[in-house]
Amino acid sequence: MNKVKILLLLCNLIVGFIIYLNVSEDKNNPRDFALKLVDILDGLDEVKVSQGKDQHILIQKDKDDWSIQNPIEWSAESLVISNLKTRLAHSNPQLVITQEDLLKRGEVLADYGIDSNSTRIRIQGNGKRTTIVLGNETRDSQGMFIQIEEYESFRKAIWKASKDLMSLASTSPAFWGKTTFFNTPMYGIDQVSITINDKNQSSKKMTSLQKRNQSWYFTEPESKIADPKEINLVINELLSFRVAEFVLDENLTSMPEGEPDISVKIAGMGSNELLHIFENDVRKELICFHPKNNAFFKIKHEF
Repeated sequence: MNKVKILLLLCNLIVGFIIYLNVSEDKNNPRDFALKLVDILDGLDEVKVSQGKDQHILIQKDKDDWSIQNPIEWSAESLVISNLKTRLAHSNPQLVITQEDLLKRGEVLADYGIDSNSTRIRIQGNGKRTTIVLGNETRDSQGMFIQIEEYESFRKAIWKASKDLMSLASTSPAFWGKTTFFNTPMYGIDQVSITINDKNQSSKKMTSLQKRNQSWYFTEPESKIADPKEINLVINELLSFRVAEFVLDENLTSMPEGEPDISVKIAGMGSNELLHIFENDVRKELICFHPKNNAFFKIKHEF
């Protein structure tokens, strides 16, 4: 009986040791990262892209809406986030060389284009986080070298992945953010007000319109019916402008001073939207200020 118990105990120890080895191997299996990546992307709720120590952009999800939190506060473009998820999901990371073998070769991370100034893409979801550091193209130009931080089993190892990741290496809010700044759709607009500040004559000229029973009427500078085709063209023109580039705090010294040259107010569907436009005579460009988001940006016309 004792021999049987001893035999069973030995069998249990052997089985336990085999399980331990399998678990240890799984933790050190490069394929585990692909599974972790899928899990993070499935519940993705935060993205941070950094370039060096000074440039970064932070994007977070609140319920179903994505928004930029830093360096400005602005709505993020959901299509760009979807593109990020697709490119990461198909990045196909493959282990190239471990840190141990890297040292044996006498190589350093910088030989693969990875250093403190490299672009870092940090993603978070389902309570997990990982950071992908972008390096140089592979020698056959078919992929690129990357490093995966926060992955202890292969810390400071070199991987290769799809070059498509390079298209995500941007800290520009204009790349990640929505380019529209008026959110009310054309059919929902029922009031428009445009104020022009004539600085030469120290006077302001206001033109205001209101839609009543599907017809447009001037309310300023005088009350009269307006041509609906012309008003629709003007509104369509206003809505066709897009954000070209955000002007961040460090560049605000070049902003014009004083009152805006033009102020545009749009109302409808229970909301009011205001935009101030400054003309920079030196640079021959228009810079807008969005009071609701406290954001400055340059605009472009989209035909």
